Amino acid sequence: MKGAYGLAPVVCITALGWMSERAQGQMSPAAGWEAMTRCAAIADDMKRHKCSDDVLRGAGLLPSEAAEKRKSFGVQTSPVRPAIEAVPEAPKRPSDDQLQVTLAAVAQGGDGKLVLTTTDGAMWRQVESTAVRPTPAQGQLMTIERTSFGGFMCKSGRWVAFRCYRTR
Repeated sequence: MKGAYGLAPVVCITALGWMSERAQGQMSPAAGWEAMTRCAAIADDMKRHKCSDDVLRGAGLLPSEAAEKRKSFGVQTSPVRPAIEAVPEAPKRPSDDQLQVTLAAVAQGGDGKLVLTTTDGAMWRQVESTAVRPTPAQGQLMTIERTSFGGFMCKSGRWVAFRCYRTR
């Protein structure tokens, strides 16, 4: 395995070159090099690779799995439900059915229903026409959970919950 470490500096320098071109203000080349140097000093292979992956994610070179899940959570790709004889799904983890967001804006539509915009840019609308009290506020954390039959439940506080759907 000695030969593999000979490529490590080349890979790091190449990655740092990409970071300087693509970082767009996220991380300076000097800060990236310093972070990669700290990662290189870690003796444990798994920890070292995780550290370098984190640096590359911070520079915008590796996509974050969590970011991809957040981006697509609640987006309806097709109104048609899959056939029953489809391949069985893998067992779901609780984190796959729940998302915590921060509200960037809260408005009331012309129909009296809440329109909630998250800091990610996603827009969620209230399903029912009943008043939600207390009304969620900008900057508040909200939990969105997947429910039966493909619906979603927005929870903004300990006792406030209402059905919602993603519009954007």
